[in-house]
Amino acid sequence: MELLELIKEKKIKEAVDLIKEAKPEPKVSINDIKSQYIVNDHNVFQNEKRPKKVVFKEKLDNYGNPILQKNDNGEEQPVKERTEVDVNRIGVSFQELIVDRAVGILLTNPVQLSPVIDESSEGQRKVVKMVEQLWVANKMDYKIKQIATRMFSECEVAALFYLVEPKQSLWQRISSIVGLSNQPKFMIRHKICSPFLNDNLYPVFDATGDMVSFSREYVVTETVDGEKKKVTRMDTYTEEHIYKWKKGDDDWKEVDERPVIPNPFKKIPAVYWKQDYPDWHKVQSMIDRFEKLVSNFGDTNDYFASPILFLKGIITGMANKDDRGKVISGDKDAEGKYLEWAAAPEAIKLEIETLEKLIYSLTQTPDISFEKLKNIGSQISGIALKVMLSDSHMKASKKEEAFGEGVQRMINIIKASVGNVLSVGMAQDVIMTEIKPEFTFFLPENTKEEIEILSTAKSSGIISTQTAVERNPLVLDAEEELDRIKDDHVNDLSGSFV
Repeated sequence: MELLELIKEKKIKEAVDLIKEAKPEPKVSINDIKSQYIVNDHNVFQNEKRPKKVVFKEKLDNYGNPILQKNDNGEEQPVKERTEVDVNRIGVSFQELIVDRAVGILLTNPVQLSPVIDESSEGQRKVVKMVEQLWVANKMDYKIKQIATRMFSECEVAALFYLVEPKQSLWQRISSIVGLSNQPKFMIRHKICSPFLNDNLYPVFDATGDMVSFSREYVVTETVDGEKKKVTRMDTYTEEHIYKWKKGDDDWKEVDERPVIPNPFKKIPAVYWKQDYPDWHKVQSMIDRFEKLVSNFGDTNDYFASPILFLKGIITGMANKDDRGKVISGDKDAEGKYLEWAAAPEAIKLEIETLEKLIYSLTQTPDISFEKLKNIGSQISGIALKVMLSDSHMKASKKEEAFGEGVQRMINIIKASVGNVLSVGMAQDVIMTEIKPEFTFFLPENTKEEIEILSTAKSSGIISTQTAVERNPLVLDAEEELDRIKDDHVNDLSGSFV
């Protein structure tokens, strides 16, 4: 029996089972992802993965003297006890850096909403303005960075849209900008859901790949018979309705308050993003090895970085550690000299450097640390910048395919809310209006070079003054700047310009 039929017949247990069975097993468990992404949970910090060092120390009596015992030969020897000494544990958050750089390349420049409309249609222009204002009101330029971060690390994330009563001041501003005669009764909002936020996400698709339903399973604290207890709930969204269930003592059942709610959006108000592996997956073993090498190297430094005093003969006195001009005294045959570590093993250094390069290159992550960039110079050409970041841009282009599809769906849901709920009088214009997201990958600017190129193109007659001004990175308002240029020209001709 199909899912929607089970839901309509209120066979909740069967419906929940089908919802959960429809989701394939993840390629990487969320527990493994957490332990890899959160640096303090890395293997290097786990005693079972990186055990403490076992040493045997002489056992001392209350006066600080070694406790002696006779061996099988009747000889006295110090009693030694087993002691565990902690080792260096150096975690390196490569996973977080890889994700942050991928998000930065893709979304440092805000996503632009590009309308495809009939410019002569006032209604379609209003729809575009409305969507733009709702986008700003929901702080989407910031929230989609959070969504991308969770997608690239947790492998799945969702945005759920819902309606609330609006603040009057907000709608007054939006109505004034858009030109609405009546203020809407509702405002669209959204919530980000992901595994790290303790959400279980269950999309269900049909044979053609269209989403049939979307469910979110989560835990809330409820007061039952005067006692607070944790209750598992599930909200299921379809095009027509929103269903709310909870897990009772026996099995799943409808919630007591409004178990079925009509869906005002007339489409599933959820956007779901998914990828099979976290962005660092292919270099995880290298990161583990890198941390182990660096931690071991720290242990080695603790033992050998400082000079070691080697003594020979009979020593009659030692200096205290706080004495100045320390002196060690001995008889006439006593000798002392320092053992020094001439150089760190080159093989270890080479392996650490090689691993670091591979981690960056195999994840297409730009290494833009201070050490790498300090020798480049302040004025690197635009072509050189593009070449340096070409690998990262290719990765961002691939990311855009999956992530951009979800952003397009977010725009469509916001647009649907305008025609179905917020301003039903605009429904027909909403149907005729298309808005697409445009991504501009991050690239450091060389303002001087850009202006020189525009100036050369303008003087060569291949672009107009207006185009040069519009493309000028120093200009905020091209029309206003053109008017100022005209005024400057008139003042120059009249001789009154100072």
